Amino acid sequence: MRALVTGSTGFIGRSLVERLVCGSWDVVCLVRQVTDRRLLRSFPVRIVQADYDDRTSLKRAVHDCDVVFHLGAALEARGFSAYMKANAEGTRRLAESTLSAGRGRKVFVYASSIAAAGPSATGSTKNEKDECRPVSLYGVSKLRGEEVLRRFDGRLPYVILRLPNVLGTDQPQLAAAARLIRKRIVPLLGTGRKQTSLCFVQDAARALVLAAERDRGWGETYFVNDGRAYAWREIVEPLAEILAPGCVLRLKTPTLLAAAWAIETAAQWTGRKPLVTREAIMSAGTYNWLFDGSKFCAATGFRAEVDFDEEIRRIARTYRQRAAS
Repeated sequence: MRALVTGSTGFIGRSLVERLVCGSWDVVCLVRQVTDRRLLRSFPVRIVQADYDDRTSLKRAVHDCDVVFHLGAALEARGFSAYMKANAEGTRRLAESTLSAGRGRKVFVYASSIAAAGPSATGSTKNEKDECRPVSLYGVSKLRGEEVLRRFDGRLPYVILRLPNVLGTDQPQLAAAARLIRKRIVPLLGTGRKQTSLCFVQDAARALVLAAERDRGWGETYFVNDGRAYAWREIVEPLAEILAPGCVLRLKTPTLLAAAWAIETAAQWTGRKPLVTREAIMSAGTYNWLFDGSKFCAATGFRAEVDFDEEIRRIARTYRQRAAS
């Protein structure tokens, strides 16, 4: 089987590429001109340069592939039109190119997000039948990407996976929290109650492959997670135990919002990307992101294999080793 992977240099994309390569897939990575290709140099993959505005290059990229894993997306953009261009229009052009490219029937696996569904009501989980109410521009654009793909129903076999908050060593927000904790500042996001569904990046990559390997159920949308609900503090406290034992300064949401405002203001002057934003803190602290992943489990037999307690501590030890080297 030959797979095309977009977003292959991203956090989840690299894990997917690794899993595919280990599973004896022939992997093609779509990269743009600005992509840092050094992130792929450890993998035996073929790299194809393409642009979402150039249909010829997209058709060349997908031509001899059996599966297209579309992970490429703009997580941050300057305004709604930029989000839409990357996450909705880019998806449409890639799907059109996949449909018109040669060599048999292709499968399109779209890595969407819980942001497309919007938060769940307090005290309940959201499932695939519930109304989508995204609360961010990113979420709206990912939902539009889903809607674009559904227009190909009956012509292009596709599946949509709404991935949760995905954790891993190289997850940018987790790494940023670790840097803060090493300075003995522990961000206490949220209220302390169970507010989010999660999975680790290894399980997210496995879910994507499982979706592609099915021979039925095309046109379906699934939530993916490990089946548990978490408080945000369950993530940061193990990091604090290992990275900053002893006395630390614990900052709750109001203080974090004030700090984020200062960081964003400084970033505007320096032109650098802010380490944390008020939108991210409000999203974590105000909303619930709890979703029912049982439909995907029933369809594919998926079960999360990574143990949360063991893996979050392994990640913390990795951060500690990196800081010491």
